[in-house]
Amino acid sequence: QLNNTMYYRLIEHPITDIKDIMIILNREKYRRTISLKLYKHLMPPNQYSFRKFYTLPKIHKEKNKWFNSNTPNGRPIVSDIGSMTYNISQYIEFKLNSLIKHLPYVIRDSKDFIEKIQNINITNKLLVTADVESLYTNMLNDRCISTIVYYLHKHNSFDRQNILIIDLLRQSLQTNDFTFNEKYY
Repeated sequence: QLNNTMYYRLIEHPITDIKDIMIILNREKYRRTISLKLYKHLMPPNQYSFRKFYTLPKIHKEKNKWFNSNTPNGRPIVSDIGSMTYNISQYIEFKLNSLIKHLPYVIRDSKDFIEKIQNINITNKLLVTADVESLYTNMLNDRCISTIVYYLHKHNSFDRQNILIIDLLRQSLQTNDFTFNEKYY
């Protein structure tokens, strides 16, 4: 999978730079956008690891779609646990989850879907499902960020905390490097 240069590229060294993260955090601490407690929580740990790539095999897929007859395609996972951006990622997720709850077309799981459609008359309607291949690698970072900015404006008062979220999200998306077999991608 990592040989697919449409989605991945081998790099000589990591591109995530702790200095870039510190510039954002120090700026917001100085502006008092964030408390000292939150500042310390978002700080990269002294000892951190790089993000690690692995796959979860898609054994449910037809064998003719496997890489070869013995190896199924894998769902790519990049583990952020223990990395310099782990705490930032958790913070972004926490903040954006409160926004996502307000969006009527977001479906969390099967139960949520059933609850949303149970009172809808679906006669003479066509119910369609889709399987998106390589969803996250096909998303355009700038479009994702502008969409989040739009909904933050629409559902919240857009304040310094939201600017911090966008800055951290941009930093995270633009430097989403990882390791596999001691190589950087």
